[in-house]
Amino acid sequence: MIIEHLTYRYKGATANAVNDISHTFEAGKIHGIIGPNGVGKTTLLSLMAGILKPDQGHITGFDELGILIQGIGMYDEANAIDNLKIFCEETNTSTENISYALSLVGIDEAQAQVKLKACSQGFKQRMLIARSITKCKGVIILDEPFTALDYDNIKLVSNGLSRLAKEKSATIIISSHRLQEVEKIIDYAIFINAGKIVNTTIANEEQNYLTITCAAPDRAARVLLKELPSMELERFKEGIVVQYANAQEYRKIVSFLLEDHIEWTGIEKSRSLTYAYDKFIKN
Repeated sequence: MIIEHLTYRYKGATANAVNDISHTFEAGKIHGIIGPNGVGKTTLLSLMAGILKPDQGHITGFDELGILIQGIGMYDEANAIDNLKIFCEETNTSTENISYALSLVGIDEAQAQVKLKACSQGFKQRMLIARSITKCKGVIILDEPFTALDYDNIKLVSNGLSRLAKEKSATIIISSHRLQEVEKIIDYAIFINAGKIVNTTIANEEQNYLTITCAAPDRAARVLLKELPSMELERFKEGIVVQYANAQEYRKIVSFLLEDHIEWTGIEKSRSLTYAYDKFIKN
């Protein structure tokens, strides 16, 4: 999917919600649209999904797409399979992907026979994702797909979306506030602020970096720079990012922090999405 110079302004607004955005979304990959509330993420997805018509620009490189936009509901009196059949009939979509879609979100045959009014919000959210997959012919757009999902179901859905990208060479585009969950699944992160793309990164590409999440980043930075003064180090709100040369230096970093009783809540061998968010959005 290719978007070129997409621009959109809501009636009565004084600024564009989406401002001249261009990007190419690679097939077979999962792309994360990252940014705070009110910066144009859902508007951009709505333009890409055809729900809104752009004031300028155009979209190419896809046939039909599956979409999950919050607020588009289902039939509570019908079960999962019947909901998907109704959706396929209403949208002139083949029913051949129904079983595959349900399997990707972890809904088995017995669960698929239960009326939605008796199901949890998490189940209904998985159903919305499955519905999007039945429509997918190359591109799927998911706005906040992890809403109402617990840890196990987030993991299950994430694995299913990864399968979809690989098995069907699908282009999957996700917008979510759940940075720690999105980070585990996406291949590319696209940061949006004030209706514009401010940065794009390859997720988890830089494996010679450590993101150390801790309550006292300034103190941790002082400790490490005292012992390793030539080390590349950056602070962000929730921790520090350091570059290490080899396994020996990695062990030294951990050892120095332990010796100085620096408590951390996480260490990741990459520059984390939280770090990137702070750098490209908050700064």
